[in-house]
Amino acid sequence: MKLPIRWRLTAAFAIVLALVLAGLGVFVLHRSRADAIRTIDTELRNRATAILEAGPVNRQLRQDLLGVSDEHFGQELDASGRVVVASAQLRNRPIAPPRNDLRDAVVTTRSERRAVRLFVVTRHGRTLLLATALDDETDELASLRRLLTLSGLSTVVVGTALAWLLAGAALRPVDRLRAAAAEYSSADLSGRLTVPTADDELRRLAVTLNEMLARIEGSFDRQRMFVDRASHELRTPLSNLALELELALRRSRSADALRDALSSAAEETDRLQRLASNLLVFARSGDVLAVGREPVAVLELARATSATFAARAASGGVELGVEGDADAVVDADPARVRQAMTNLLDNAFRVSPAGGTVAVRVAARADDVVVSVGDAGPGFPADLRATAFAPFVRGPSSGHDPGAGLGLAIVADVARAHGGQAWIEDAGEGATVAFSLPRHPESAT
Repeated sequence: MKLPIRWRLTAAFAIVLALVLAGLGVFVLHRSRADAIRTIDTELRNRATAILEAGPVNRQLRQDLLGVSDEHFGQELDASGRVVVASAQLRNRPIAPPRNDLRDAVVTTRSERRAVRLFVVTRHGRTLLLATALDDETDELASLRRLLTLSGLSTVVVGTALAWLLAGAALRPVDRLRAAAAEYSSADLSGRLTVPTADDELRRLAVTLNEMLARIEGSFDRQRMFVDRASHELRTPLSNLALELELALRRSRSADALRDALSSAAEETDRLQRLASNLLVFARSGDVLAVGREPVAVLELARATSATFAARAASGGVELGVEGDADAVVDADPARVRQAMTNLLDNAFRVSPAGGTVAVRVAARADDVVVSVGDAGPGFPADLRATAFAPFVRGPSSGHDPGAGLGLAIVADVARAHGGQAWIEDAGEGATVAFSLPRHPESAT
């Protein structure tokens, strides 16, 4: 189970602080010992110089210089390696091989073994073995190590406590934002979080949360609008269908009246089917409608789609024509493109009077293919052109069925899902609605 952020921040700070203090302690101990050894080495060299300058005749002086205290002692060997002069605490045998060097060593005195800094030098047949005990330096380093350990532990404890408090103070505004955001519900999303004045991460978090709340509020508003309008749109055809079926069940009705009632019920059923299909597409579309892609010959698809309206065109006395470029091929979802064409044709036939013309045109351009459907209806009023592609916006209609106002909205969704757009073209008579399909999928946004 993951720890809360406050615990993780505090633990990370404590670990980093402990590592830094440990590294600093190691550095201080190493530097202190190096300084102490450097001082001892200088003293040993000075002693060796003084003894060698004293000459072989001044035996007392050499002995004093070899062992001036219990911490400093040494020996002088002749050319044969025999001890000539030695400190009182040393025996008359060499304490180390007569090899010139300066090193740490352990020597045996008359009473004990001691850790020393040993300096061996040979000059003119004389060998000096000078030693300085490291007892004081070892004790000082041990005391310094204990001091650093104690102060380091204290610093880690105090630093961890301060880190805990600072992390809590830093996260407190986040917790306030969380508590404020938790108060919002689907019943009321109109409020917004208080944005801090400082230009920091908390301000950006508050701004982002407010933007998210605005999107959620818009989504809920669209959902409510969709449910309200869908309920309203479904109520009328369902009521009509129920009425027609109720009338059809009356025994007193003639065969012709029964046939008319069933025909009317079939029309209402067809209207319900189209409405349900459009509502389903609109509900699933979200921000961008999901589409598959495959090569589509747009002109062939337009002809196949228009063929399904041949009977409607004949019964309504409307002329239906399809023309365009045969090389208009795009990578698109054929089912969605056909749905967009069907919606445009349905709208065109709804507004076109008898004797009018519905024209489908497919134009191949450099980067896209444009599909347009023109009709002979009254056209779009000026105040409707800006919102014609919004859901549940109805245009003019010459028939008894004004539609649900979803056809053009779905056309716009299909075009946008493919990376294109939909628009109303300026026409002298009637209305022409078009949408584009990019030839290359990577152009889709």
